[in-house]
Amino acid sequence: MSVPGGRRSYALVGDIGGTRSLLELFVEQDGALRSVHEGSYRSSAFSVFDALLEDFFAQAGVVAGSVDAACFSVAGPVEGGVCALTNLDWQIDAAALSAHFKIPEVRLLNDFAAVGHGIASLGEHDVVTVQRAVAQPHGTRLVVGAGTGLGVCMLNWQGDSYAVHPSEAGHTDFAPLDATQDALLASLRKPFGRVSYE
Repeated sequence: MSVPGGRRSYALVGDIGGTRSLLELFVEQDGALRSVHEGSYRSSAFSVFDALLEDFFAQAGVVAGSVDAACFSVAGPVEGGVCALTNLDWQIDAAALSAHFKIPEVRLLNDFAAVGHGIASLGEHDVVTVQRAVAQPHGTRLVVGAGTGLGVCMLNWQGDSYAVHPSEAGHTDFAPLDATQDALLASLRKPFGRVSYE
């Protein structure tokens, strides 16, 4: 990414979670993006996301106005460019980040929507079969992952590509299937009241 005046121009990506936040800064070189700095942070060490970003930029030696685009996958629902993280007391606002850090283009997407978009790039050797089944061309896909929470994303085929549908399905009520799970639910209800799968 070349810009007038010869200054370096950067692109920033991040995976922002309730436990850890990962950031990576790229610069375009010879038509390809090259990583120039990355950081891994304990999210709870920062009272707000802006403070984490300020620390990252200081470590990378990047000044405000140098980053042309940023995209963050965030652990929570995104509405109107804003996310209140599910398991951390942070609110991240794309427009506010754009103004504060002078980044012209800032995008937020749900972390499992990001995973959903990414699975199309996986090769045959990147996937482990858990249970054999007959593959359905353009069949519905489901992505489920346990981390700080329980992320779920559904993909369905729409004409020429998959549409990605993030959800907060990990917050659905836990429904026991046997006596052992009944006992688990009863035990968890005492301290928590409502019990979700997450």
